[in-house]
Amino acid sequence: RQLQLPAMTAKCCVDTEHFLLPFDEIAEHFKPGKATRMEAFYRNMRRRLQILIDGNE
Repeated sequence: RQLQLPAMTAKCCVDTEHFLLPFDEIAEHFKPGKATRMEAFYRNMRRRLQILIDGNE
């Protein structure tokens, strides 16, 4: 995907701590025809990134 902005618009890229996924990983978490709860998604992301998790919580 390409970001298209008006000619005089400033832009920059920054690192973020938010749970952003590359497009190719979205399909791994959100299967077609299956309801996914955001709570479960965020819990999995916190486990994966080891953020706000105590042990196996």
